Amino acid sequence: MSTKSALAAKIADDLARSDLSTQITDAIDYSIKRYERERFWFNDQDNISVTLSSSVAQLALSALPAKMFQIDRVRLVLASNTLLDLYPRDRNWIAARQDITLTSMPVEYCVYDEALQFDSSADQNYTLVLDGVVSIADTAASNSYSTSSSAVWFNEARDLIRADAKRDIYTHVIKDFEFAKAMNETAQYEFNQLKGRTTRIRKTGQVRPTRF
Repeated sequence: MSTKSALAAKIADDLARSDLSTQITDAIDYSIKRYERERFWFNDQDNISVTLSSSVAQLALSALPAKMFQIDRVRLVLASNTLLDLYPRDRNWIAARQDITLTSMPVEYCVYDEALQFDSSADQNYTLVLDGVVSIADTAASNSYSTSSSAVWFNEARDLIRADAKRDIYTHVIKDFEFAKAMNETAQYEFNQLKGRTTRIRKTGQVRPTRF
């Protein structure tokens, strides 16, 4: 299993530059930030539980137990084995409902202003269950990775981050744009490989109708 420090050492060896340790570490971090909002099979997470408190009509994304880049589904727990799907709406729709100042069980939501916004103020405490694309950083608050981190970015996505970090260094540090172009093409190839694998893992071999 590879780690962040092992990947940094490999990049230094690729570049034949042992004097760029800080720049290499920074480039790795920048590369992860560049791709972490993309959906792969390894950064999807479901059943993230959070409490919506009574009298509250919005929930800050920063209050969630995981940093979420995209929220796909929000469910409300009615009983131990009964969950209600909340219906996603646009901001104007939800804002119009919030203007009424209704207190009830929420049934609709949107994501706006770095918060989950609901169509009504909760009439009691509710447990919500969320699915979506999440950060897989070691520390969610700072979205950072230690040198000993063995996160998926340094294993399954290692070749993507390796190529993209070198693209960054060749562009901004070494200023060799020919190599930067080559690394950009390599990064795109590795990105497509990961996306392809994600598609293969997810496909069911069936077609189902889409609700618009």
